[in-house]
Amino acid sequence: MASKETATQTFKEEQDFDLDVAYQNFLGRAGRLSLVWQIDQRLGIESASDRLLSLSYLTQRVIRTSIYESSWLLSHPGIFAALRNPLLRWQVRRMDKHDRLKRKLLAKVDEELPIFVEENPPTAEGRKRARTIELAVNELVVQAISGNQDAGVSKFLLSEKQLTDWANYWRPQLSPA
Repeated sequence: MASKETATQTFKEEQDFDLDVAYQNFLGRAGRLSLVWQIDQRLGIESASDRLLSLSYLTQRVIRTSIYESSWLLSHPGIFAALRNPLLRWQVRRMDKHDRLKRKLLAKVDEELPIFVEENPPTAEGRKRARTIELAVNELVVQAISGNQDAGVSKFLLSEKQLTDWANYWRPQLSPA
């Protein structure tokens, strides 16, 4: 009986490790995008909690976009033809495994992010500010992928004009009244 519990614990630890590795990967991608787009500077975000919020919302959107990509591929009719080839079948199974991992990770992020918002700071104004940061980040990601169905996470491209227009709209909404 103890060996079954040990095996279950080992499996759980492996899943947690895989989720942590995947999260660090997506966090790194979001961090690079944040630096390239200069999100915090453009929005005038200075507090550590607001910086963490903007990075967290961007990470959430990067995970979602990655899930959209893999879901599109896994639901494509051509996938059935690929399943006939043993080598491609292995690739499809691997892609499906990663897709499930990303979905678990997104569920975890979706669960933990509202808790962070409620705690930092726990006021109506703080929640409104967090929601504004979320909307700003969401709009930025939408602009980066709009009109480009092939816009994977690695292909998020925005012009300086788009970034400036975006910042000009959202920065005043985050400025203290």
